[in-house]
Amino acid sequence: MKIEYIQHENHILLGLMRMRFRLPARLIRKILLAGLEGRRLSGEFRHWPELADRLNSDVVERASAIAEQSWVQGIRSIDRLDRSFPENLLQISSCPPVLFYRGRHFHEIMNVKYKVCIVGSRMPTSYGRKAASEISADLVRQGIAVISGLALGIDGTAHQAALDAGGWTIAVVANGPDVTYPKQHTGLMRQIVDQGLVISEYPPGIEPRRQHFPARNRLLSGLADIVAVIEATRKSGTMITAGFAADQGREVFAVPGSIYSPLSQGCNQLIEEGAGILLSTQNILDRLAFENWQIACSNECRGQQPPWAEA
Repeated sequence: MKIEYIQHENHILLGLMRMRFRLPARLIRKILLAGLEGRRLSGEFRHWPELADRLNSDVVERASAIAEQSWVQGIRSIDRLDRSFPENLLQISSCPPVLFYRGRHFHEIMNVKYKVCIVGSRMPTSYGRKAASEISADLVRQGIAVISGLALGIDGTAHQAALDAGGWTIAVVANGPDVTYPKQHTGLMRQIVDQGLVISEYPPGIEPRRQHFPARNRLLSGLADIVAVIEATRKSGTMITAGFAADQGREVFAVPGSIYSPLSQGCNQLIEEGAGILLSTQNILDRLAFENWQIACSNECRGQQPPWAEA
């Protein structure tokens, strides 16, 4: 049996255990290391006192069955000890130990230099849809990957625009990567699996739960270099994502809107609190170019204006 498959089975066992128990970090690391060494925990967990009192045969059998089925479906997993694990996620304090994903282009997409998360309301206006569509398409044409959460509204619009423009898009979901939610996005998810990537911290077969969505939002912002908020009410999941972005040191941009529109109140509030004003894709491109310049700049030119700045 290939080590990669053994790791996958251990990852699923770990995922199921994390959902049922609060596992100490040392135990999580032991499980990950066992996979790297090609040790199949479902066959030898009884030799691990720390595991034996938390597992029963039903959990082990379920993990084995899920591993076999999901492997055939093309679902794979990666843990944070792997050199290919997303570097951006390793920087956040609540980095998940394992990611499960569907899509043939994991390594190509993760090697894309910049990733921008586009989020917003599930019930956007035509203004919001147009902004999300144009910004997403413009970004991928510049070689930037677009991240979103596969929700109705802005998320779906951003994903579809990225696909239609021939670019990479990543859907971060609050359920197993084999579960489609919402059902209206069955076709879209199929397209993303074929042309992009579906990622989750939850094992295959896990249905979405209310508490999964705020946890998922930290991964949306964590994977990204910049978070772009298109439309949002003051109290919404989108604002939770923006809050995670700020805590994680990610730059936040927001599309301004009417002071009379509830769907613009969240964006206008973010701008008031210091978020970048997103008037066009160029605002994001300029910010990324400035970061590039800062990295490349020698100590002698630090503090100077970038060469494209106006005199």
